[in-house]
Amino acid sequence: MRRVLRAASADAALEPAVWNVSPMALEFFHRHGGARSSIVVFDRGLRMEGSFTDPGHCAVYLHERRFHERGLSSLLDRELAGDAVVADVGAGEGWFTLVASARASRGRVFAFEPLPARRAALERNVALNGIGTRVAVETTALSTRAGSGNMTTRTPYRTPSSAARGEAGRERSSTTRVSTDTLDRWFKRRGLRRLDWVRVNAGGCEVDVLTGGARTLQRLRPRILLRGHRARLERAGWDEGSVKAALGKMGYSGYFLQPDGRPGELSQAPHDGTWLFLPTVGAHGAG
Repeated sequence: MRRVLRAASADAALEPAVWNVSPMALEFFHRHGGARSSIVVFDRGLRMEGSFTDPGHCAVYLHERRFHERGLSSLLDRELAGDAVVADVGAGEGWFTLVASARASRGRVFAFEPLPARRAALERNVALNGIGTRVAVETTALSTRAGSGNMTTRTPYRTPSSAARGEAGRERSSTTRVSTDTLDRWFKRRGLRRLDWVRVNAGGCEVDVLTGGARTLQRLRPRILLRGHRARLERAGWDEGSVKAALGKMGYSGYFLQPDGRPGELSQAPHDGTWLFLPTVGAHGAG
């Protein structure tokens, strides 16, 4: 691993450190964070800023990279067109938004992040990579209806001290009031004519997001990437079978995205991974 591309200044709290790391070597930050804010360089020179001395933040980022990067990057390298239109629902700090935008350099990525702190980080990372002309940050939470609602976020306790307190495996939760809309309404209001990919990471509510966009999905047939976190899906009342049935009614077949980016049997998916839903040939879903 090439450790430092640009060393932090004497005031590490003010000047980010820049690192170039392999996907698995990010464990370094969890154990040896040096600057209060660091910039990770990855995947075609993309940059993400984060507070990697915060073990909770670092663990979440490591988790995203470890479970999702390899397969997604391989898939997008093969399949994402340079002029693609992509919706990243639950964009967080922007990892997928950046990766998709790097490949769809003549396209457009719409990154939905209703939580203010995450959205601020997303906007910083978009600016850091100079891709603001092709990334639009959306503040709305997509769901089954328009209006407003409470969004509950859960963050695992992952620090050594939390384990010592017996908190390992438990989660902190917080609730934020957000405005909501449906994918169908948003798409019509935006006046778009195409949608090639939809990626959804919504804490177990992924099917709600897609149900609110059923007409758009059935008409335009985008490929769907869904965060398949089994425990969170079950908490929201879904399991593998019901997710497959719901997407099947829209004319989609489900697969598990393997580390090489190829589709595999969904029943073989781990407890947390990326599920890939592809339009079924000749199907247009239930009207």
